Amino acid sequence: MAGEILHWNINGLKNRRSPKYCNKTDTINGILESCSSTRILNIQETHFSEDSDLLSLSRNYDHIYNYINTNAPREDSFSGIIIFIHNSDEILAHAILEPGRLVYVKIQNKASKEIVNIFSIYCNSSNSEKQKKLILKLQQKIMLDNLDNIIILGDFNFVTSSLDRNCSKLNSIDLNTSKVWEAFE
Repeated sequence: MAGEILHWNINGLKNRRSPKYCNKTDTINGILESCSSTRILNIQETHFSEDSDLLSLSRNYDHIYNYINTNAPREDSFSGIIIFIHNSDEILAHAILEPGRLVYVKIQNKASKEIVNIFSIYCNSSNSEKQKKLILKLQQKIMLDNLDNIIILGDFNFVTSSLDRNCSKLNSIDLNTSKVWEAFE
């Protein structure tokens, strides 16, 4: 599989007045312009609520990339996912399994014919029950469609090892969610 697969929790991209907006869009443009090396760019926490929010990014690169977008629903305004997929891959199928939080894309490389199943998951930061529901939706999709050759990209907002924490122990969300994740893994 040639090309980079990149993930970025952008922590909001909707507010054009934000001082960091230009830095973020310049970085995204730089990544997308590296079309010989960028195969997939997964951006999460866009805060986009309408497709028109995405136009400034997508229109400059629609000859190089296809994209899948799921906006942040009104009741979950800090979510949102965009996945840019280089045109060297054909999108065979896609599904928004949870708006703003969980996306599935099946791609096939046009040259090698390799099929890859990609999931982009953006777990809620402070709700173990919602995290576990997303993991179960992911697991159900994999089992129901008998998927293999899977790449899971995302911001999980929990860890399974204390090595990934600033302290020596897991918090209650980590402990709760990791039980479901480890069984799935």
